[in-house]
Amino acid sequence: MSFKRINFIKKLFNIISIAILILSIVVSILWLFYSDINFEPALVLLGLMYAGIPMLGGWVINRLDKNLEQERLSLPYALAYGYLTNYLAPVVRALRKGQKNPENIKFFVYIPKTLEEFYDNRIIEIISEIENKDYKVEKLEIVIDPEKRAKDYRTAKRLNSSSPELIYFDFPTTLLTLTQAIDYKIETQKNRFTDQQRIELSTEYITEFKTKLQNMLNDDSKGYQAIRNNIVIDFGDFDFVEKLK
Repeated sequence: MSFKRINFIKKLFNIISIAILILSIVVSILWLFYSDINFEPALVLLGLMYAGIPMLGGWVINRLDKNLEQERLSLPYALAYGYLTNYLAPVVRALRKGQKNPENIKFFVYIPKTLEEFYDNRIIEIISEIENKDYKVEKLEIVIDPEKRAKDYRTAKRLNSSSPELIYFDFPTTLLTLTQAIDYKIETQKNRFTDQQRIELSTEYITEFKTKLQNMLNDDSKGYQAIRNNIVIDFGDFDFVEKLK
């Protein structure tokens, strides 16, 4: 159920209410001219309908809004589930293989505050900020068995340091899928969405993605106990860069 259909149903109930009100007025006028005819039962029925239609409409809209809310929240969950199971967990498990101290591996997942942060030029800016803090950033690939399919990830290593320690990180650009969902919802409500509401909806989606991702990692039934402490989910601005100090 889309916003467009819900708006149509709201308008339909409003039209019905107005039609009942107009019909009540017409019946009342007729009663004035035809006093010998008892219009009272019709007026009582119209009065009950006029009072009941908004209540019925409110109940229907409330149910539809709840369904729409569930649909809205399911998209961030689907993205978080796909990102964790298809990318993050396999990559981290592969990086742990052959390590003497696999628990020391830190894989940062950078969660933006706005989707615009994941546009190509903004990602380049973030990487530049990391490099400005005296780090060398590289984009590498790793083959995940048994898929035999390479997956990209980035590393950051302090320059002029004898320590071989690498910091692994990724930008979950799958979040950009939310842009299409937001654009669709705004398109169906052209006269109701402001720029600020667009930002708020974007932030709400991103926050839900982060929450779902964290909850799945912390759920013992999902089987991520071994890699849970290797993953650091970071949220917004350049806090991620600051953690590289």
